[in-house]
Order: sequence, then structure tokens, then C-alpha cells
Amino acid sequence: MSHDFLVDPSVIPPPGLETVATPLVAGRGGLRHWAVWACARTIADAISTLPVDLLQVSPEGPVPVDSLPTMLQQPSAYADRVDWLSQVMIALLTTGNVYGLISSRDRNEYPTQINLVAPGAITAQIDAKSGRKVFKGPNGRTFSNEQVWHRTGLVWPGEVVGMDPITHFARTVALGLDAEQYGASFFSQGAHPTAVAHTDQEITQEQAQTIKDRIKRAVANRDIAVLGAGLELEPWQSSPNDTQLVETIRTNAAMVCAIFGVPPEKIGVSVGTAGSVTYANREQRAQDFLNDAVNPWLVRLERAMSEWFPRGKFVKFNTGGFLKSDLKTRFEAYRLATGDKPWMLPSEARAFENWAPIVGIDTPEPSVEPSDGGDQ
Repeated sequence: MSHDFLVDPSVIPPPGLETVATPLVAGRGGLRHWAVWACARTIADAISTLPVDLLQVSPEGPVPVDSLPTMLQQPSAYADRVDWLSQVMIALLTTGNVYGLISSRDRNEYPTQINLVAPGAITAQIDAKSGRKVFKGPNGRTFSNEQVWHRTGLVWPGEVVGMDPITHFARTVALGLDAEQYGASFFSQGAHPTAVAHTDQEITQEQAQTIKDRIKRAVANRDIAVLGAGLELEPWQSSPNDTQLVETIRTNAAMVCAIFGVPPEKIGVSVGTAGSVTYANREQRAQDFLNDAVNPWLVRLERAMSEWFPRGKFVKFNTGGFLKSDLKTRFEAYRLATGDKPWMLPSEARAFENWAPIVGIDTPEPSVEPSDGGDQ
């Protein structure tokens, strides 16, 4: 098929066009796109490496438990928490769903081990007779809701299966793969010469080959190329179409970033007229990444993981690491918020840092009246 639409903005691909790379997008194929891989890796790494606390509700406020239960250290027989969460996020980001088999429970029926399964091995559906969610596995095997741990990203109303972002944006991902393939062919398969030799004389094909061989030998040996009369060697210059190809790849990567909520600069994509990176805008970019790409998933994970424990206990990720470089600013903000005209309690400030409460910290110390020390 023609790739004109990749380099010529006047050539628009027709609706429903299946590009060369479209068949490669299904399943994990979407990760062949470098920007998809980069976004998925960045989000998965950010979430899976966050510290996790199990908090207990108390009259003084949430209190971290003394030691993390096994489920928050080794949730699977095959992976610790970091690797397990990374796999969870890769599945959610690329397929919109994650499935795991609950292999063991404690005496109160809370799960103590969940082994994740490959995307596509199990799928959820509503049973027509009972109206309950059931799971279909290989060879038509059916699993109950009590046997499978299933979580989703965005879900279409009335359905129980999460929407697959790679499938929904298959054309966008395929366009990026096609552009990369076209560019690779352009440069690696000799789709353009490195230089052009001009002459104002008529020469035969044999003479042209001789001239080319001599120039190639001189260039290969880093020697000086001596040209005859009327012969001129001109380096190859990129055409507007070459520039358009680069812009297509960059724009496509920015589109992928928008799909995942990742700031383009986070994965090395320059967009617009971005200025120099300063401490202030780097901090803001980190906050944008936390708000747009990480926090929505953290809320879902915290709710899902809190279901593993009795009522009154809940899981909380500590995101303070995202803004470690701004620790001084955070503490200054706490000082102002709890100072002369307070609008925040000291216990609330400690809760933001997932620190254990201090009994009586919110009770102001009684002021000491100066005693009359004059002579009687």
C-alpha cells in the first residue's frame, strides 16, 4: 500500500483504512510501538515501586499496622508485590482488564494468594440465567466470582469487561508503527543516496559506476575525493517529505501520551515550543503525571486491595516519593496551615505523610500566665 499519507499532509487516509501494522496491534502487539511501551513502563514502574501501608481505623485517626501482612509483600506464588503490581498495571494499561486466580484464603475467607493469568486466558461475562458475573476460561471452563480476582479500567455502561485502549486506538498505534517501519526502510535499505554526483558531460553507465566506486573508496578511507572537470559532489539534503515523516512520528507519539495521560516530555517527546526545564516546571510536570496518569489507578488499586482485609483496615499508597525534591516546600506549607491562623490540624498534616498519629497533638498547650514577681 502507499505510505503517501505519512509524509504528505494533503493525502488523508480513507475512513476504515487498515494500515500495514494493524494486524500487529492486537494483544501485546501494541507494545511494539515505542511510545506505548514507554508510557506503560513509566506508569507501571511508578505505581509498582510506591511504598504501601495498611492502615487501621482508630479514634485518633488511621494508624499504620506494625508489619505488612504477607498479601502486601508476596501476593502471588510467582511474584512479590513490586513484580505483581507491575504485571497488574501492564495488563490494565494494554487490555483494560486484569484477571487472577485466588489460590488460597485465610480462615475468614480473605484471599492470601492471587496468581495472575495471561490476558485473554479468562474473560468475564454475565450469566444469562442467574444474572451474576461468571468467568470463562480455556476449553469452556467456567469459574465463579469467588475463584477469580478481576479488576478493570474504564468500563462501558452495562458491561463488565474493561475497554481495551489498544483496540480502541488501533489506528493510532498502527500509524505509528507504519511510520517507524517506513522510516527504517528509508534509512536502512538505501532508500536514499548519501550524496549525489553531478556532471555537465555525458557519461556512459560504466563510467558512472567507475566514478561512484572511486568516490565510495575515498569516503570509506576518509581520504580526499579528487573529482574531474565538470564533476560536482553534493551531500544529500533531507526533503520536506523527510521532515514530515519525523513530525508524523513525533505527533503520533504525543497522541499516544494523551491516551495514557502521560506528559510527552516524560518519555522524551518534545512538543510545541517547550522552554527550558526548570525546577518549578519540573515539579509541575511531576504533579501532572501524578494527577493524570497515576492517581486514577491508585484509587482503583487501593479500593481493590483493601477488600483483602477486614472492615476497618484499608490500603494506602504513599505518593510522597513523587515530590521528594519538594520536601521543604511541603513542610513549610504544613507550618503555615497549622500556625497562628490554622486551617489544618497537625494530625491531618501527619496523615498526609502516612505518619502514625501522636496522642494530644491537636490539643494546644495551655498558656502560662506570668506570675506577679513584684515586691510585696
